[in-house]
Amino acid sequence: MNLVGRTIRASGKLLRDERGSVAAMSTLFLTVMLGLGVLGGLVVVRDHLVQEFGDFGVALDNLDQSFLYHIEVCDDCVITAEYIDDSATLQDPANAAPACLVIDSSPGEEDGSAPTPSGEFP
Repeated sequence: MNLVGRTIRASGKLLRDERGSVAAMSTLFLTVMLGLGVLGGLVVVRDHLVQEFGDFGVALDNLDQSFLYHIEVCDDCVITAEYIDDSATLQDPANAAPACLVIDSSPGEEDGSAPTPSGEFP
């Protein structure tokens, strides 16, 4: 018996073998469950990204860039410069939506323009 004949016979047995086959309904069910899980996971990732961007915006707004310096050019000539950074405008209390990322509109109020963020929570 040659190798080609044995290979063809073995592949024929393999094609007729039904052990370990998967029913179409169980495959469809698993695919739907996987799809729903992925969709839910993407929603959670989106929500956390929005929260992180809001927190990052509050952190940037809270940076204090005030400065004051004196430069003595000669004995009687001093150059002074000062800048006082205003206080932060965004606040981010615990367990609240991200600052400046809340869109509050009721159905029917859509006029085609985007809302202007105020930096305050409603």
